[in-house]
Amino acid sequence: MGEFLFYMTIKPVWFLFEIIFRKVYEFCENPGLSILAVSVFMNVLVLPMYLRSDKMQAEERKKQKGMEFWVKHIRKVFSGDERFMILSEYYRQNDYQPWFVLKSSLSLLLQIPFFVAAYDFLSNLSLLQGRSFWFIRDLAAPDGLLSIGGMSLNILPILMTAINLTSAAIYTKGGTRREKVQTVGIALIFLVLLYRSPAGLVFYWTLNNIFSLCKNIIMDIVSKHKGDVSSRSDVAADEATPKGDPVDTKIWAISSAVLAVFTGLTIPLSVIEASPMDFVETLKYSDPTRYALLAFAIAMGFFLLWGSVIFFLGNAKFKKVWSRIILCCAILFVLNHMFFSGNFGTISYTLEYDIAPSYDMYEKLINLMFIIQMIAILLVVTAKKTGIVINTLSILLVGVVIVSAISYVSVEKSVRSSYSGDSDSIDFGSNDINDRMLKFSSSGKNVVVMMLDRSIGAQFPFMMEEHPELKDSFAGFTFYSNTVSTGDATENASAALFGGYDYMPEEANKRDTVLVKEKQNEALRLMPELFSKEGYHSTLINLPFANFDGFWNGQVIFDDLENCDTYHVQNGEYNEYMTDRERECLETEMQKRNFFFYSLFRSAPLFAQESMYDHSDYMSMSSSSVKAHFIHCMTFLRLMPELTQVSSDSPGELIMIENDAAHENTLLNPPDYETDRSIRLYRSDDRTLPDGRVMRMSERNMESHYDANMAAFLKVGAWLDHLKELGVYDNTRIIITSDHGFDVHQFSYLEFPSVPVDAEQFNPVLLVKDFGAASTPVAEDDSFMTNADVPTIALAGIVDDPVNHYTGNPVNSERKSEGPIVICGKKTGVDPESTTVIDDPEIPWYSVHDDIFEGSNWKKIR
Repeated sequence: MGEFLFYMTIKPVWFLFEIIFRKVYEFCENPGLSILAVSVFMNVLVLPMYLRSDKMQAEERKKQKGMEFWVKHIRKVFSGDERFMILSEYYRQNDYQPWFVLKSSLSLLLQIPFFVAAYDFLSNLSLLQGRSFWFIRDLAAPDGLLSIGGMSLNILPILMTAINLTSAAIYTKGGTRREKVQTVGIALIFLVLLYRSPAGLVFYWTLNNIFSLCKNIIMDIVSKHKGDVSSRSDVAADEATPKGDPVDTKIWAISSAVLAVFTGLTIPLSVIEASPMDFVETLKYSDPTRYALLAFAIAMGFFLLWGSVIFFLGNAKFKKVWSRIILCCAILFVLNHMFFSGNFGTISYTLEYDIAPSYDMYEKLINLMFIIQMIAILLVVTAKKTGIVINTLSILLVGVVIVSAISYVSVEKSVRSSYSGDSDSIDFGSNDINDRMLKFSSSGKNVVVMMLDRSIGAQFPFMMEEHPELKDSFAGFTFYSNTVSTGDATENASAALFGGYDYMPEEANKRDTVLVKEKQNEALRLMPELFSKEGYHSTLINLPFANFDGFWNGQVIFDDLENCDTYHVQNGEYNEYMTDRERECLETEMQKRNFFFYSLFRSAPLFAQESMYDHSDYMSMSSSSVKAHFIHCMTFLRLMPELTQVSSDSPGELIMIENDAAHENTLLNPPDYETDRSIRLYRSDDRTLPDGRVMRMSERNMESHYDANMAAFLKVGAWLDHLKELGVYDNTRIIITSDHGFDVHQFSYLEFPSVPVDAEQFNPVLLVKDFGAASTPVAEDDSFMTNADVPTIALAGIVDDPVNHYTGNPVNSERKSEGPIVICGKKTGVDPESTTVIDDPEIPWYSVHDDIFEGSNWKKIR
């Protein structure tokens, strides 16, 4: 409950601080100027509220002065219940309530949430650490500007207090003794609270006090100009503000409620409902609906709590205008979300789309024209048929409440059914680090097949160039740059990687009596079965789409294999071995925040959506792109040296690993590319190799895909170094590949508009180190390859003339010489329980031969 209230009262102000700071910092990259901009913007924003509160305070003083004589008289003459009754009647006759005295403290009450928000934001902003501004050496530490006898003295808090006292003296001139004591006391409290605070925070509050001082000086000059020098506040007082039309209040209240429910519950719950288990916290069980409830708290804070402050501090004319603004927002938010917001593919746990949201100019203009027309219609109807508008809003409010309730029940039911309704029994899995699953033979031969999902082959030379030490780690490897995948997604490309050419989509479709699921299972079992006949022990780790049944249950397809172990390693099984940085990245604070801002993004006019999406950061100062699954995958890659053991008893070992780290594009910080929550607010320069090849890095998704790939290869390189130390590198054949690439348009030499195709989408990494190749430098080979060559390479010299016993066909690479390789060009989304072929007419198919870098070799065949 406390968190809900904090998100409703303080967080809306906190988010305003964050967004303004972020936008200014992106422009100037100067934290001091950003703090200055936040102070100016926030003071201008709240100035009307402060001026109105000053008027209300002045009205209260004027009222008290008018009643002062008789109040004193009543208190002097009467006592007990009689005094209370007479005072109550006197107050009633003068339309006054005792609680009106709180009006005199309204300015102070308004300052409290702004102070708490500023304190929380600037005190914990890591960006300020070590950054200087003007005479401040470190914005994240006390200023310590003066040293006396070895003692450091903070000057900024003292300057702030002096300005505060001066402002208070002007503000309370002509006021009561109680008000003067109160303002002095508050100034001294702020001195105590902020004396040892970070200089950035004190600098911000000093700027606020300067702004307040200027405001009070101007108001005092205005009061003198009007000829009343007795009290600045009395000049601000005028006749009691009209309460406004109750209809305006009703329109505002219902519209604000619609906005709060729609952005706080309806949209967040719809996202969670699509895949509830993706939003169960990975370190411990938590109800995913809490994200929606906290988004609702933020929405209530923005639209109802702070919206009511704005609304009720306004005069009648303002209330009329404001109610119409909120009405238009409520209706247009719903309509925009329903009819205009685009489909950008799969959305991740961190509310990041695979495809960055964008619209062409035509779509934006159509949406803008619609918005203008709807605003005109709403204003006309509201002016003439207010009752219709109120009834429509009421029906809309009931509708979004019902939709939200249905989604809430659906999410709860889905989560509980996944765990048999017993949340205490939930087990996300755990592995003992002492269970050294990566088994190597020191006397026999070892074969490692590692699939790094979505690892883009064309990026590999650039990684070697950036981190030359990787050339030593990958000594003995050959990089096959001219490699193509048989599909663009794991579900249509991984079978060929593990099973060979029989499982290319085109070839697999010829076996139209066998389920797609069964063909996937055959492909995954093929190599372990063939190696087993040669006496090899197999270790299978997270093989993809096993039984098309997810990572937990799919591995049962290997249960009947002899001399074989299977493991799950990238779904939180090594949480207890995470570093502090990894754990910090798994915290759900960003999801708590971003669901509300995601709702705003999905409901906003199209011309504003791209900037509001903000590369999935939603205008935050902390990166949202660090995905939980990426952390789990990287944790396993980091732990691989500790999970490795060597035995002299084994005749040979086959290790097959699938890891998703490269797939989970995540923006990281060079040069170490460790998992980090800190955000990068800049764009990288394009990279150029000595041979002239260029990799574009001008867009966020280009950076994030490269960063994830780089992070994965750094960890794999550390593991390879460990294998050398253990003495098993030379007698191990290692194949590092991926199921497919991704079309992020980084390489002009892989883009062929005439087809059209971005071949980066089908360019998987393929690296091979054979037995005995332990010290030769990394080589690049431009031979035409596919990832369906992997079984042939893995089995070479170990199994003579291998045959796929499921199809009766030899396992070799002769298919490449028989004609172009046919590629399935879209994620299939097949039903594995009933589908035997991939034949969706909307799926594009391509063919390519010999050289993927030659546009004329590519064709779109259907």
